[in-house]
Amino acid sequence: MKRTLSSSFWILLVIFFPIGLMAANYMAEADKLFDQGGLANYKQAIDLYQKALAENSSDYEATWKCARAYREYGNKAKKQKVDGWK
Repeated sequence: MKRTLSSSFWILLVIFFPIGLMAANYMAEADKLFDQGGLANYKQAIDLYQKALAENSSDYEATWKCARAYREYGNKAKKQKVDGWK
C-alpha cells in the first residue's frame, strides 16, 4: 500500500509539475513585454497572461496582471485613436 501511494505521488508530480513551469514561463515573458510598453507588447503580454490563466485559472497574479495589461492597452489605444480599440 505504501509503495502504491509513493508511486502514485511521483506519477502525479511528473505529470503536473511541468504545467506550473509552463505558466511561470508565460508569466515571465509577459512581464518582460509589459515592461517594454507599447501596443504590440501589451497585446502579446495579454495573450501570454491568458495562456498562464488557462493553466491555472485561480492564479491571482496572472489575473490582475492580465487586467492591468488590458487597461494599459486600452488607455494607450484610446490616446492614439486606434480604430477598433474597444
